[in-house]
Amino acid sequence: MEEDSSETMSAAHQVLSTAELLELILTKLRPHDLLNAQQVSYLWSSVITSSKSIQKALYLLPDTANSSYYIDMFTNTPSPQVNPLFVQRFVQASALYALRSINPTVSFFGVDPQVKTRTAAFDNPDASWRNMLLFQPPVQQAWLKPMSARFEDPPRLLRNDNGLRMTDVVAMFEALAKEDSSGYFVHVLGCTATRKIVWMLAPA
Repeated sequence: MEEDSSETMSAAHQVLSTAELLELILTKLRPHDLLNAQQVSYLWSSVITSSKSIQKALYLLPDTANSSYYIDMFTNTPSPQVNPLFVQRFVQASALYALRSINPTVSFFGVDPQVKTRTAAFDNPDASWRNMLLFQPPVQQAWLKPMSARFEDPPRLLRNDNGLRMTDVVAMFEALAKEDSSGYFVHVLGCTATRKIVWMLAPA
C-alpha cells in the first residue's frame, strides 16, 4: 500500500512540475484561486504570468474570442461578464480607502476585517488588481449605481478608453470624496464601507 501511495504522489508531483500540464489544470481555477496559486512556487507563478489563457482568466488581458460570456435574458445575446473579483468586499474596501484619502484616521464600527486588509493592500502601486479589467470582453463605459432604499443617487458613469479597470472604481470614489463639499457623498461612502449600500455595475 505504501508503494502505491508513493507512486501516486510521484505521478502527481510529475504532473504539477510539468509546465504544460500545470497550465491546463490552473486554467480551471477561479481568479481568486489563481491569485493564491501564484504563491505556491516559482514554477506556478511563472506559468500563471506567462500563460495568455490564464492572464485572460485573471482579467489582465482582453479576451475577445471567448463566446461563453453571460447571455442576456432579455436580448438572448452575449453580454460582457463582470470581473468576479468585483465583490461587495472590494466595493466596501474601495469606499473606505477613498475616505481615508481625505481622513487617514477614519474608521467604522463593525467593518469586516477582510475589508480592512484589502484597504491596506490598495496602497501598493504595483498590485495586480489595479490592471484587472472590470469586464470580459473589455468595455469602455459602465454605470455604477448605489442601491439603497435610503438613497436616490443617480448612476455614475465610469469611462476608460483603454478598457475599464478595477482601479477606475477606486479612482471615482476618491474623486467624489475629495470634491464633496456638502458631505453627502462622504456619507454615502461611509454607508458603503459598512455594507448599508451595495453598488450595481452594468455596461453603458
